[in-house]
Order: sequence, then structure tokens, then C-alpha cells
Amino acid sequence: MTVMAEPSRPLADTYLYAVVGADAVTDLGDCGLDGARVDTVVEGRLAAVVSAAPGTALRPERRFLAAHQEVVTRLMADTTPLPVTFGVVAGSIEEIRNLLVEHQPELIAQLERVDDKVEFSVRGRWVAANIFEYFVAIDAGLCDARDRLFDGGREPSHEERIGLGQLFEAILDRERQRLTAEAEQILDPSCAEICRNRCRDEHQVMDLACLVPRDGEAEFEASLVELGKFFDDSLSFKYSGPWPPAHFVDLELGS
Repeated sequence: MTVMAEPSRPLADTYLYAVVGADAVTDLGDCGLDGARVDTVVEGRLAAVVSAAPGTALRPERRFLAAHQEVVTRLMADTTPLPVTFGVVAGSIEEIRNLLVEHQPELIAQLERVDDKVEFSVRGRWVAANIFEYFVAIDAGLCDARDRLFDGGREPSHEERIGLGQLFEAILDRERQRLTAEAEQILDPSCAEICRNRCRDEHQVMDLACLVPRDGEAEFEASLVELGKFFDDSLSFKYSGPWPPAHFVDLELGS
């Protein structure tokens, strides 16, 4: 493994991609933002993976996002990085070095937490076109409440509609909690950790980030097969990965 050298030039406005162990960095070449050379700033047991920031305004454009992801993906081939959110720019190399010194203990602890592990995303959705009508069909309490409000063609009041919506949300949340707990029970033996993320819309059942040992990916994929067998056709599941363990890293690098 070739360890990258310290930058040979000043990197004023230095862009930060990730933090890795000082002994686990390979030469990534000119794959940074706007084709910039990717270097490292080594301090103690840590190294910050950096490049010069673009000369233009840094916005979340596709070319910048793709370059950021490319650097982190290349790091994944040899190590498990602590990925940094897109858009973090330091004023100088010295500022980067100071951050590594100040946060060295917690960054080392986080590296040890995710060492030799990757992240997979597992998401489940209800396939019903109308999720409210789906729950009316399977939940007698919601069905009765809906029928009472619209009995005889009456028009419910605004407050009654709000109450019905709140009942639906409570039932939806209860069912999500139940199904997510059952999914976690199936996935847990093949995962080091599982993180629940907030569902993005009412059709989404669960959004799980799974921290999986690199040598346990086959076991994890087998558990996904079991997950698909356990639930009925009212649900669909998708998974993606392996990814850097972003949901299991908390980089608060402000000084």
C-alpha cells in the first residue's frame, strides 16, 4: 500500500472528503473536485483526505457531488473512511490539522466502531395505490371511524377530518413500528448495528441503515432473502450498498 504524501503546495480553501487512519491511505490521484489532486493531512493516528477547493462557487452540482462520491468510493476499496458531508471547506491546511488534533480521541473511536464494515440501505414500502384505503380495509377501527363520519352522505366538519387523519397517522405509525421491529429481528444476526431513519412519505414502511462486516456480506444478503419471504405481497423491499458508513458516523468538526 502506498501512503500518500503531505500536500507539496499550500491548499488555501481546502476541501475535506473524509477522515481515515493514517496508515490506511492509498494514492487516489487527480480525482477530486474539478480534477484536483487528492492529498492527505496526517496528524497522529489520523489523516484527513483533502484537495484544493474549486475556484468557482461550491454548489451541490452533479459534477461536484459525483467527484466527492468518487473519492469516498475509492477510499472504500482499501479502508473504511469516516465520510464528511458534501461542502465542507477549511481555510487552510493548518485548520485541518488543528481539527484532527482537537478531535483525535473521538475520531479514533468512530474509526474503530466502523472498522472493516460497510453500510447497506434497506427500505420497505406498501405497494397499495391509496394507503388510506388500504388501512381502512385491514383496520376495523379506522373503517368504523370513516363510516361514521360519512354515514348517509354527511359532510364531516374540519375538526372531524383532523381527528380521522390523526387516527390514521397513529395506526400507520403503530404498523410501521411493528413491521420494522420484525424486520430488525431478521436482519440483526448479520449486522453489527442497525439505524432507523425517518420515513419520507406515508407509503414508506421503513428506512434502515445496516452496518455490516465486510466478511459478512453474504450472510447479510441471505437475511434479506428471508426478509422477503417473511412479509406478504402488500410490501416491497429494496436494498442498496455497500456504502461508506455515513449513518454510523457523527463528525462534529467545528472548533
